[in-house]
Amino acid sequence: MTASTRMRIPLEPEDATAFFRRALHVIQDTRSHIYFDTSFLMWMTTIGNQSRSELITWLKVECADRLHVPVWSAHEYLRHHIARTIPNKVEAKAQQLRRVARMYSSLRPFMDELVSPSAPTPSEMRTGARNAFTQLYALARDVADWKNKYESHATNVLDFINSYATDVSKVFHYMRTIRELGAGRYAGRLPPGFQDRGKKGSSEPDDEILHDRGGIDSSHGSNRWGDLILWKEILDHAKSVGAKNLVLLSNDRKNDWHYSIRGGSNLRRDAFCLRDFPFWTHPIS
Repeated sequence: MTASTRMRIPLEPEDATAFFRRALHVIQDTRSHIYFDTSFLMWMTTIGNQSRSELITWLKVECADRLHVPVWSAHEYLRHHIARTIPNKVEAKAQQLRRVARMYSSLRPFMDELVSPSAPTPSEMRTGARNAFTQLYALARDVADWKNKYESHATNVLDFINSYATDVSKVFHYMRTIRELGAGRYAGRLPPGFQDRGKKGSSEPDDEILHDRGGIDSSHGSNRWGDLILWKEILDHAKSVGAKNLVLLSNDRKNDWHYSIRGGSNLRRDAFCLRDFPFWTHPIS
């Protein structure tokens, strides 16, 4: 028998408290299995050791043997690790801070007279500006120093991946027909991943790289089908373990994975940045 696909559209906004209550209920359900997206693993790499340890401990206590890292997520994380995506991003941001911190001499001429009765004196403005730019430069130095700790953070996450990697995957099987399947789905804007339909490799990591499963550089080519491969892998694995519910932990902010409204709406924004309404409900069994 072929199961039908059913669409659900949310009618009312949901606040953070209600979302967390619902999410906790699903996560604690022993019939729920939890899967990790690459973007979430990348985010886990950027947080501190104590925060990451507390998160992993909580997941182990609450979910026991229901944690899974799909092969595709592990594959993409390794690609980012080899390309040093996170350290490169940190260095790029630190360099931006350094450029701003060197702007004092350019701004100095505009701090030579009182601009308004309530404004600081020119001397106070110059002193304040020098202090601010000095602190900004120190911040750039400290941010850049984080990359020296990257290896220890990444090793911790790689160990987590190895501990919870799925044993069986059909990733190579999916690749035989993924272009045809993906082309049809993306043409119809059928989630997940349709916003990746024009994705190509990029030469440098950008601001979205930590919550984007996409290409790292031109040598890695296009990854427009990555979301779809991941989704198919998760669905098949959930079926194989008899899951009633599945939870995907992701830091991806594109609305081809979750329900969101962009502009022109009077609905509460926090209700949509947190909630995760699938566009389509896929039968697991």
